[in-house]
Amino acid sequence: RPFVYIIKDEINVKDVGLVQDIDLLATHFLYLKTPLIGKRLSPYMKDIMTASKTDNWSVREDGTLFIAGQVLNAEEFELRLILKKGIDGMALPDNTAVVQLDTRIYPELEKEGLARDFVRLVQTARKDKNYDVSDRIQVTFTASSDFVKEALLLHENYIMEQVLAKIMMPSGVLEHVDVTDTLGDAQIQIQLDKIN
Repeated sequence: RPFVYIIKDEINVKDVGLVQDIDLLATHFLYLKTPLIGKRLSPYMKDIMTASKTDNWSVREDGTLFIAGQVLNAEEFELRLILKKGIDGMALPDNTAVVQLDTRIYPELEKEGLARDFVRLVQTARKDKNYDVSDRIQVTFTASSDFVKEALLLHENYIMEQVLAKIMMPSGVLEHVDVTDTLGDAQIQIQLDKIN
């Protein structure tokens, strides 16, 4: 819990939720290390294998496994976590937890992503035009999609702060074009002008 803010920042997600009940997300899969078990319990292998495909086994407090009337040592099996159907993510290598990712694209997140991509385009254009890092600019743009235009205007303050723009506005026609690219499903053109 104390490191949630680091996780959010490092993997660029909007929110991190912690759930204690792992059974909501995953099931335990019994993985048998058959070469080890076979050395010790070869006459019982068929029964052990059959029982492993059911819920007819239990892990004891001492870390051993009781299955098909036999006791397996901790090194002879693993309990692996398998995510339930429809859940995107994976188990940690030690099978103590799972990470679930909500990979659905919500319109508000898509708009934020478009704004970040727009910032990247403007920053690249600033560099190409040899602007000083402290130069203030005016950003004028055209976009062939109302959704993209709406996204940029929604995040106008963020964009202006990131690219040091004093003015940012959509336009029908640009005096000159510094960037032509695709943003989302739109063709976009960007004009940059230094402001003294």
